Amino acid sequence: MSINANEYEIVIKNKRIWEFYNQNKNINIETANVMLIDFMENIFNEISSDVTENINSQLLSYMKESKLQIDYLKQNMNTIGENISKINSEMKNNMMLQFMDLKKDYIEDVRQVIHNSTLTTSEKITALMDKNNTHLVDKTTLILNDIIPKNQQQLTSQMQANLKQLYTQINEDTNKLAKNMNSDKSINDFLGNFEAKYSNMMQTIQQPLYSFFTASENRITQNIDVLKETATNSLQSQSKLQEELNEFLSKYNVSSNKGKYGEHNLCNILNTLYPSAEVRDTTGIKSSGDFIMERPDKTPILFENKDYKQNINKEEIAKFIVDVDNQNTHGVFLSQYSGISFKQNFQIDIHKGKILIYVQNCEYSADKIRLAVDIIDSLSVKIEELSQDEDTNAISKEVLDNINDEYQKYIAQKENLTVLFRDFQKKMLAQIDDIKFPELERYLSQKYAYVKNACYVCDLCNNFNASNKQSLSAHKRGCVKKNKVSVPIQNTITTKR
Repeated sequence: MSINANEYEIVIKNKRIWEFYNQNKNINIETANVMLIDFMENIFNEISSDVTENINSQLLSYMKESKLQIDYLKQNMNTIGENISKINSEMKNNMMLQFMDLKKDYIEDVRQVIHNSTLTTSEKITALMDKNNTHLVDKTTLILNDIIPKNQQQLTSQMQANLKQLYTQINEDTNKLAKNMNSDKSINDFLGNFEAKYSNMMQTIQQPLYSFFTASENRITQNIDVLKETATNSLQSQSKLQEELNEFLSKYNVSSNKGKYGEHNLCNILNTLYPSAEVRDTTGIKSSGDFIMERPDKTPILFENKDYKQNINKEEIAKFIVDVDNQNTHGVFLSQYSGISFKQNFQIDIHKGKILIYVQNCEYSADKIRLAVDIIDSLSVKIEELSQDEDTNAISKEVLDNINDEYQKYIAQKENLTVLFRDFQKKMLAQIDDIKFPELERYLSQKYAYVKNACYVCDLCNNFNASNKQSLSAHKRGCVKKNKVSVPIQNTITTKR
């Protein structure tokens, strides 16, 4: 295949392609190829993680609909063929009936003129007969014109010649009859000659008409057969196309192949959006993202492309940040068909003076990709201006790194102090709770009336006062071991108010 870009010319030298279009001349080559190009562009532009299911279902639906349409077309073609045969037969029968009725009416008109001959002169009878003859020819001509198409000039001329000959013969017989109107033999001879000549004329015109009908029917039948064959070939081509697409989609379903198709699609979009840029494929290079785009007078941009169904996890984001650090570039993180964990759509992060853009559900949209790049181009200029401003207090990178380390230590120390304080508070509350004056409390309770919580005294040592039963039970378990008491422990509780 040779391509001339200036003249937009394509020469096909594949035998199989040539044979297909040669056998199906009703299919326009350009239209068929434009449809195929549109279809393939839609595949590359709208591929998703569940592409196999979506496209297969659409293809199956399309193939089923096409098959139904083809079957319906075949059925209609058969019906058309039957209807055409039926119409031809009915036209022939109707034509013969009209000719017979016309002949019958003419004979009746002739008999009526002859019966009235005693009241008219011979010249008037001849004029009436001539008028009847003209009506006969005119009506026959109208019948034939309704049957014969206007584009059949040769057949029409032949029919007119036959009618003109009939008219001449009838006029000659009419002139003879006018001279001898009172003879029954002359009348019978006239009518007999008319029937014979009219029947002969009908037979003469029937043969070319039948030939015309038969030829028309054959042409229609042949065209229907060609349409049937074309429809069958089209169905076979669609079935083969479906098999090839299923094979293609099954390959795409493999994660490695799916990633390659997505990267290929993104590369095409970047090259189309930025014709003067150099787009380097870095998928095989460690810590380099998927693509790095370099443009004149612009800071390089690293692109990370993900074609996942679930949201991108934080590990992938951390890897992206590491890649941006290693390459010292701005970065665009594209998630084609999902969200990004802990990030908003088109979120802008500044990391070590570099701009990071996160785009969710990009769907290979050229507009979204262009917008992300435009944001980086606009902000990078402002950030560079701020970093070079001599009137402001500039902080060196080393000092900024130290400040960051100190801040991280501050966060860790703050968390440790919080844990320590909570533990200290717990212990302090426990010690405060242990500060009690049970004897003073017992003495004052006898002198003053006031409400206080129940007090539970250990009946083993008589020195421990508990504020609740759980505390008393815990004390007794230790008190038995401490005082080596062997007697069974009885739940004797003394409650004081």
